[in-house]
Amino acid sequence: METTNLVELRRKFIQRIKEDGTHCPVCDRYAKIYRRKLNSTMVRGLIWLYHEGGKSQQLYVNFSKMPPFLLKSNQLASNRWWNLVERKPNDDPKVKHSGMWRLTILGLNFVRGFATVRTHIWHYNSEALGFDGGYTDIETALGKHFNYAEMMAESLHDRVNTSFTMAAGR
Repeated sequence: METTNLVELRRKFIQRIKEDGTHCPVCDRYAKIYRRKLNSTMVRGLIWLYHEGGKSQQLYVNFSKMPPFLLKSNQLASNRWWNLVERKPNDDPKVKHSGMWRLTILGLNFVRGFATVRTHIWHYNSEALGFDGGYTDIETALGKHFNYAEMMAESLHDRVNTSFTMAAGR
């Protein structure tokens, strides 16, 4: 009898967190399954991580080095749900996380324009549950307000050459 009640309670709880969210009857923590879109700020963060991580070497980068727009958004770590970034394992028992991140192979290929990912993800309690929507490449995910070629250029010289090539229609 107890098992049936527990199964039924779980089913009702899952249904509620899929809809509007609810408080857990055990711990009173608010619970909801969220749908999140891969947005331009997250993608700009991937490009920043690509440059900071040594491009193809992809070294771990300390998040405290992030530019202010990324720090304020607090969205770069959300790329983990798409398996685009990974956190360095922590070896210091005094802190919860290492604060060091790098692109995964998929993340590296996505930033370079060689891979696509789903546009949306469903997540609960910091865990990915599944994907939704179509597929996107990095330029589409960046949106119309950002120039991918310019953001990938590593120096003023590259930016001038990129702008010239784009203006010339090449």
